[in-house]
Amino acid sequence: KERVIESREFFLDSKRNPRKEWLSAQVVQCLKEIEAFNPDIIFTGDDNATKTIATHYYGSDIPVVFYGVNAEPWEYGLVEEGRLHAPGANVTGILERHFYSDAVYLIDTLNDTRSGPYGEKIKKIYLLADDSYTSKMLFKHLSTGSWQADKKIIFLPQISTFTQYKKTLTKINRPGNSVIVYNLQTIKDDTGQVLKDTAILAWTRETLKIPSIAFHGSYIEGGVMAGILVSGFNQAYSAGEKGLQIIDGTDPGTIPIEPPSRGKVVINAETTRRLGMKIPFSLLIGSTIYPAPEK
Repeated sequence: KERVIESREFFLDSKRNPRKEWLSAQVVQCLKEIEAFNPDIIFTGDDNATKTIATHYYGSDIPVVFYGVNAEPWEYGLVEEGRLHAPGANVTGILERHFYSDAVYLIDTLNDTRSGPYGEKIKKIYLLADDSYTSKMLFKHLSTGSWQADKKIIFLPQISTFTQYKKTLTKINRPGNSVIVYNLQTIKDDTGQVLKDTAILAWTRETLKIPSIAFHGSYIEGGVMAGILVSGFNQAYSAGEKGLQIIDGTDPGTIPIEPPSRGKVVINAETTRRLGMKIPFSLLIGSTIYPAPEK
């Protein structure tokens, strides 16, 4: 059945502009544009959009579908705890939940192909992220969960500057360690300007000797060793499917709030080669392999 859907988009841009005053002003402008457009359904992407825009329309006549949310939705008052299967109001959505236990298995499998001192068994996994609100919610969520892994999980202080980033990774860059690189979106240079993550990834690619994991495809393409992705596309696509259910007449309060069911294995072949690893055939099947980044 052919559909004609008119849509409008508003970008809060709160990662590159983390000041509360910026977000407050953007939210006011966004709400004005929503009121003028008078949509049949609203989609909110990420925690900042969901905790401001989705909560504003909670309990209204306009259905809301969120995606890319790291916090528990009851922390924003969008559902009662324990009611994710049937949220009950006008809001449903897609949770951003990464495949951490699977990622641990992935780095072990790759590291087992490595010889020399850095080929020793991985004992510690460090979590590193910027100082964004999204990363704060991620750390809060992970600190209460079970990793189902035989390794020590260490939460590093959230990073605000590139200088701090380099010092932190240099300190843990030794055998037996690995690192999960999460968000790099609010890291600043010495002048206080937010850096493009490409510069941060270039340093990471050339410096790290330990296995590294990311959950953003662009980070792995830029030099992080590997990851199991919950892509932004997958998040938005899954939210779109729920939106179509609502447009077709399903009550949003009956549509479960849930994460996507599966992720995608992605490996940077250049990084694994530089670290002296081989990619087992079992991982090649069904995985996305990035070529060497351009010099």
